[in-house]
Amino acid sequence: MGLSINMSQNFRKLALVVGLFASIQTCSATVATTTLTKDGRNASPAPNTNFGSETFMYVLPAGGGSNIQRSLMGFTTPNNTGTITNVKLFLYLTTKGTQDASTNYNLHEITQSGWTEAGFTWNKYDGTNNWTTAGGDYSATIVDAISEPPTTATWYTWEIYGGGADNPVTVNWNTSYNFILKGAAETTGNTDSYRDFASRSTTATSTRPYIEITYTESAPSSPKSGALSKFFRRR
Repeated sequence: MGLSINMSQNFRKLALVVGLFASIQTCSATVATTTLTKDGRNASPAPNTNFGSETFMYVLPAGGGSNIQRSLMGFTTPNNTGTITNVKLFLYLTTKGTQDASTNYNLHEITQSGWTEAGFTWNKYDGTNNWTTAGGDYSATIVDAISEPPTTATWYTWEIYGGGADNPVTVNWNTSYNFILKGAAETTGNTDSYRDFASRSTTATSTRPYIEITYTESAPSSPKSGALSKFFRRR
């Protein structure tokens, strides 16, 4: 009888342990997406014109030095939790010029976070205050670069954080980031080597730019060995 009671108690304890371990979840990669909060282009031939409401972002990487155009973008990460492992920018190429500039499209971090979509131009970052350098204030460090996009109706990706980035930017939750996309060579070429990317204002919502964030969710705390041993301690 005593043996039967002890076995019954042990089976109940074992069932509790199995249930406890079943509640422990394995960490896995999760993907979150967020949209841009501001974007647009600026142009050296129209230094005081704002293009923030256009449905496209125009990059002219090699306009012979007299017609340079760049695209600016800003976003805020969601208020999530977990360890961020990768962040990518996705842009959809809608149209292109008949010529190629044969240069990279470089992504840099903007150092003047106060720029506004409705106010920024080639000369000013908010319609009132000048950039320190006309065309935009940005870090000389290239975050990521891709070769000149060759095909329209195609998504192109720049890695902001992760092993694929040239110089990754550490990205945190609930934080704003700003980037500029420009040609590596802006003093040669011709004005028909442009590339148009869909902006956040485009009516074709499926082609709007977005940010993809891959992260690992925090796992529940695992039971301590001391707590488990209590299940099998003889009373």
